[in-house]
Amino acid sequence: MTTCIVTTEANSLMAPLHDRMPVIVPREAHSAWLDPETPGDELRGLLRPYPSEAMEMYEVDPKYVNSPRNDGPECIEPVGADQ
Repeated sequence: MTTCIVTTEANSLMAPLHDRMPVIVPREAHSAWLDPETPGDELRGLLRPYPSEAMEMYEVDPKYVNSPRNDGPECIEPVGADQ
């Protein structure tokens, strides 16, 4: 099995953190993205930044992220959520 992360330029939410972000394919485009018959031009049109207003960002605890040993819900819990 092979996996890759396709990236695009960062949207305004992500730009303060990095100049790139993963492509997020909108739900309504999933069928087109997965269909081998979809024309390349249509697929390339999906390789754009996801709308900032459809996302949220919050701090997570660094002791849980960036390690393959950690793979649980604590990796995405907001800092201070248990308080």
